[in-house]
Amino acid sequence: KKDVHLIGAVLKRLVKEMDPPLINSENYHYLAENFSDYPDYKISMIQDVFNTLPTERQRLLKTILDLLKATTVEGNPTKMTSEAQSVIWSTLFSGINTQELASYYGVTKYMIEHADQIQISSGEDS
Repeated sequence: KKDVHLIGAVLKRLVKEMDPPLINSENYHYLAENFSDYPDYKISMIQDVFNTLPTERQRLLKTILDLLKATTVEGNPTKMTSEAQSVIWSTLFSGINTQELASYYGVTKYMIEHADQIQISSGEDS
């Protein structure tokens, strides 16, 4: 049996120590500002940001989002909602911990809830 908590702890540590952060503040800011103005294009905007990342970072972020989505399913032993997960992971993905971070929670929550719609591009590894 896989220990979801152990996997989560290892991933949190890895992402926390990444430099630069997995999703830079400019990309988060772009998403947070445009989500309310263009609600029908959220996945498209996320995909655009994804496509700017090197392939290995896309894979890591996609894997984490898939894991978070799987662990927020009702009845899962983690008992974490996507909203609670987004508070934790927004800080880790962006590498910042400020007031501005609150606007990123909705972006992260949406990415978790729609992880199955995000694709890894076939661009070059950087």
